Amino acid sequence: KHSALQLLIERGQLTAQGVTKLLDTYRLTPREAEVFVWYVSPDIRVGSQRVNQAIADRLFLSELTVRAHISAILKKLDLPGRDRLQLRSWAMREGVIPE
Repeated sequence: KHSALQLLIERGQLTAQGVTKLLDTYRLTPREAEVFVWYVSPDIRVGSQRVNQAIADRLFLSELTVRAHISAILKKLDLPGRDRLQLRSWAMREGVIPE
């Protein structure tokens, strides 16, 4: 159904349970879920000032769009900050991404 999310599952960056949690429990859009997975991914290895641009380049979005998605995601997940390591830990605890 959501080919980008299926690809992330196949690449081992997202769990099937994680898709259900992000889309159904937390009400993220498929694109927000995709942005979130890349945001917490260790594959994005740039300085904190360049994370949004790196994701934008990968997903063919503008940096402004990525920032808007991140803001919406944090609000929906009711998470206070943008610290990638803390968000990654949360995602692992929730079973959204593999440990």
